[in-house]
Amino acid sequence: MGLIHTVPEAAKKGQFITVSDFAGDEIHRLAGQQVGDLVYVDDERGGLERLAIGSTGQLLNISSGGIPAWTNTITAAMTHSAGFTMTDNVSISFGTDNDIKITHRDLLAADQEVTGLIEGTSNHQGYAADSLVISNITNDGDIMMLVSDGGNSKEVMLANADVADLQLGHGMATVNIKTASGAITLTPGTDTLIENTTGLIVGHTVGITGVDVSEFQVLGTAFADASAILGRWAGASASATALQFIKSRETTIGSFTIVADNDSVGRIIFLPDDGVDYGTVASEYLSEVDDGSREAGFVGMAHVWKSMPGGNGNGIAEVMPISAAGALSVGSGPAVISDSSGNLSSATGSSLRAAVATSSSHPVVSLCRISCIRSPQHLLQYALVFSINYHLLPMYHFDQDHPQGPFSR
Repeated sequence: MGLIHTVPEAAKKGQFITVSDFAGDEIHRLAGQQVGDLVYVDDERGGLERLAIGSTGQLLNISSGGIPAWTNTITAAMTHSAGFTMTDNVSISFGTDNDIKITHRDLLAADQEVTGLIEGTSNHQGYAADSLVISNITNDGDIMMLVSDGGNSKEVMLANADVADLQLGHGMATVNIKTASGAITLTPGTDTLIENTTGLIVGHTVGITGVDVSEFQVLGTAFADASAILGRWAGASASATALQFIKSRETTIGSFTIVADNDSVGRIIFLPDDGVDYGTVASEYLSEVDDGSREAGFVGMAHVWKSMPGGNGNGIAEVMPISAAGALSVGSGPAVISDSSGNLSSATGSSLRAAVATSSSHPVVSLCRISCIRSPQHLLQYALVFSINYHLLPMYHFDQDHPQGPFSR
């Protein structure tokens, strides 16, 4: 390539060299240099080389052979010890296809499609001016955030693109969502779901054990925060709200297997604190199947009330069942049925029947209200009927003005 110009003595390492130092050489490699050009030593050629000035914003990249070149791409790790400023509307791109970008936009309007940042028909809300936008435009490309806990990476967030699913806290022990003021509003497209075997506790940090640890609990120290309301505002509709109990013999939720006779379908239980725990069922109402021939759309049901009579060793017992046919039984001992005045009464044409013994040799006594005579005397007649071995004895009656008699036949 011709003669190589000798570097002047003044041009030692770290010292400034002017163009005039090479003015007498027309054949050296620096001929025609411009202000801003880079001069460097080429070890292979044993002399100086010139690198023309690059474009604004370009970086200087040094190859493995020590040859500098201008580039728009960072090809190796670098450390910047001072602040780094990126102007508006300039992206930091990742990947060979530049398909992952972080961009600061000075203006991004609602649903604005920005080339290289948003692709296709996007679905996003409007952004305020000076917003930070992080975009992965790789088809079905995810975005994940991780933190290190004791040297182990743990997932904070995963935006799973191919199924359009956002997961929070997969690697976290707990997730707390808080606001400085105001409510937290959930606006899902459909239902809000809580997985089976996990629950919702309102008013406390853990669930309380009653008969078991129920997955839905409302706990509190005042009436308002320990209560629940079901309400319906339906205009002219006569329908009310409902608390629905479902019981199935199926093992798969949502599938069907008909219930069996005597299956409990719904229970309301009462658990007073007994000084030890909350597991004592002291009172209970339940509705159970009372039907030996169940079929689709028709299942007979009985109502059962249970309670503890009180006293040590006296467990809960059934005290008042109503069968599917409407038969009422009260208690296991003598039953007392009265109105608010303590009187025994029945509707006209009906009877109150008491079996004093199971043996047919003992009488069955029925008190029957047979008529209500609207006379000046307002006689209310009752019939007292004795039956022994299914044979009726003569009927006696008395009026309400003379309840002690005299009786007449």
